[in-house]
Amino acid sequence: MSEPPPMGIWTPPSSSTLPEETEQPSIHDRKCAQCRTLIPAREFRRCKGCQVALYCGSSCQKTDWPEHKLVCGYGKGAKARWDADEKLLSGYLRHVYPGESKGRLRRRGVELWSKWFGIWRLTFAETGVGAILHHLGNSKLESAIKDGRTFFYVDARPHPPAKGDLNADPSTMFLVASAELRVEVPDEYLDFLRGLGAMNIIEH
Repeated sequence: MSEPPPMGIWTPPSSSTLPEETEQPSIHDRKCAQCRTLIPAREFRRCKGCQVALYCGSSCQKTDWPEHKLVCGYGKGAKARWDADEKLLSGYLRHVYPGESKGRLRRRGVELWSKWFGIWRLTFAETGVGAILHHLGNSKLESAIKDGRTFFYVDARPHPPAKGDLNADPSTMFLVASAELRVEVPDEYLDFLRGLGAMNIIEH
């Protein structure tokens, strides 16, 4: 991740700073949950239960079901919330960047999220370590971090300016709706996160 911008006024980057549309996926990677191949837009199958897991075809969906059924319930309601969040954020970005394509606006959203997360990353890390120390104690801190099953989960939602302020501070573009320490996370939930691409964020 690149260095986060300084706190304060943010100047939106020009279109020339973004890669071409074919070089970067959507805000939610459309990868098959079974074979992990990138699925072309409008050609994927979606799990009817959780509405989150995507597949390149019926064969992969059937193959994945014995494992996916263990975590299908985790995703219920997630897609509806993602759609609402993306609608809110894209509405703001359409005002700031009129005339840009939906795909480019999605990448603007990813860029804005990265800046926000970069600004608050150290705060999240310090808070997470503090939560582990409070819950598990100093003697178990190192093992809790290394075991790969302890997470400080932060639920952030878009919070763009109502009037589409062109100079909005990126540190205020999202709000933390909730945060919690999760210990001894089960394997099936870790697999669910990997299937969403969320582990890429967690592991970095």
